[in-house]
Amino acid sequence: MDLRALQTAASSAHTFISAYRELLSKHQQAVRALIRARRHNEELHAQARPPWDMARAFVDFAQHRYDVSQERVQQVEQQEADTRQAHEQLRDELK
Repeated sequence: MDLRALQTAASSAHTFISAYRELLSKHQQAVRALIRARRHNEELHAQARPPWDMARAFVDFAQHRYDVSQERVQQVEQQEADTRQAHEQLRDELK
């Protein structure tokens, strides 16, 4: 094998190793960026949790108050219907 072929092979190997190291470096940077993004995502979720819990508690409270109010409205409507019926009966009896 002549010296020129060895130099070409060595140059090719050096180019390949350089490209591999650059690719490996970029991969490691991407992994670190992914880890940072995941941590940031976890922090955002942790920050959003307390306001969400408070909002959920308020929604539950408001839903309960609405349900109670609706029940009262139905009771009053039933009383009104009963009173109207009794009034109609009394009026019919007085005729």
